[in-house]
Parts: sequence; C-alpha cells; structure tokens
Amino acid sequence: MAEVYWIHLEEHTDMFSQGYIGVTKHSAKERFVEHKHRANMDSDLSISKAIRKYGSENLIVDTLVIADMDYCFDVESKLRPSAFIGWNISVGGGIVNVSYKPTEEKKQAHSQFMKQWWKDNPDHDHSSKGRPGRKMEFTAETRSKIVESKFYNLPFRSPWWVNAEVYYEDFISGMTYSYAQKKHNLKVGQLVNMWNRFNAGWNPSEDLRWVDTITRYKEANIEPSTSTS
Repeated sequence: MAEVYWIHLEEHTDMFSQGYIGVTKHSAKERFVEHKHRANMDSDLSISKAIRKYGSENLIVDTLVIADMDYCFDVESKLRPSAFIGWNISVGGGIVNVSYKPTEEKKQAHSQFMKQWWKDNPDHDHSSKGRPGRKMEFTAETRSKIVESKFYNLPFRSPWWVNAEVYYEDFISGMTYSYAQKKHNLKVGQLVNMWNRFNAGWNPSEDLRWVDTITRYKEANIEPSTSTS
C-alpha cells in the first residue's frame, strides 16, 4: 500500500495548484520527516525552500489517498500533470521500482548493523556510495585539492548528475530508472548508475562532494543541461 499526500499552508485551498503533492510507500508523516531533513541540508528543491521559508510547524500534511502504488501514482499524475505546479518541480506519476526486494532477514541484519554503527560513530557522514564513513570538513585547501582531482570529477561532471536530488525524489517514490529517464527526456541508460547508488543507500544531499560540485556550478553560473545531446 502507498499514500498520496499534500503538504500545504493553512490558507491553501486548491490541491491542484498549491503546495506539494507526493507519493510514499510509508506514511505521509514519515515522509514529511524526510522532507524536513532534506530542507535542513540546504536542499534547493522547492519543497525544501518552502519548509525553510514558512517553518515545518506551519505546514499541514494531509493524506489524500491510501491505495496500491499504481493507483496512487495515477492520482498524483492527475494532480500534477505538468512540471512546476505549486511546490512540485516535476510531473507526477510513475511505476513501482521492483528491481530489488530484500528478504526480511536481510532487512533486519542491515538495520541492526546500521543502528550499532551509528551508535559507535556519532560524528559520521555517508560516503559517495552510501556506505558509512568518517565526516569530512572541507577547508579551502582541501576543497581545492579535491576539486582538481580526477576522483572528485567522476561521475558528477556528467551533466545529468547536477539534478541527482530531483531523481532521488523519483527513486524514493518507487519509480524505476527507465521510467525516470522517459519522464525527464534522458537517453537510455543515463540513470542506471545513479539508481545503483540509490539502491546502495546514496543520498545526494548528504554527500559533501556532490553538494560541493553543485555549489561550484552555482558559483560559476553554469546551468548544465539534463542531456548529453
């Protein structure tokens, strides 16, 4: 089962044009916690900006529909038939990501491992592949060295990686990479590696190297296209 939810201000009355519409495999309240976390990471998504501007305590989270994922995506596509409606930046709708289904045993083992690791390493951050790693502090000298290194430049110099945060929203909604490629007019295969990282636990807004790459794009006033063509 899944939920279609609406995040909005009290004065909002039209879900077709105001606020944010989303789909989640969990509860709307749990998903809102993730949105708040993303906003605290200085995300540039419209919903993150809205949370920072108005304050999460001033936003209302309504569950509109509880149904199977396909039906929820269908409802979302009707509420957000085009990009940039309300606080949404992309078209609604998608299909369920069924490429990987971990067993309950694997889920429990991974959960116990991560709980213990977080307890033992309170100052941690995530590496670029989603695995736990020591938190890095970017001094001006360190940043300069990393920016110039080949390791840093791959794969984030590919133009579509600048929108990884947008594609992550599609991923956690249950969308497959093949559908996301069609949705964003990308070439076949362009999002495969990104989805592999997402499946491994990678969250772009928590990867300091990715965040720094986007910062450099902004500082240079570069607007990479989402396609290599």
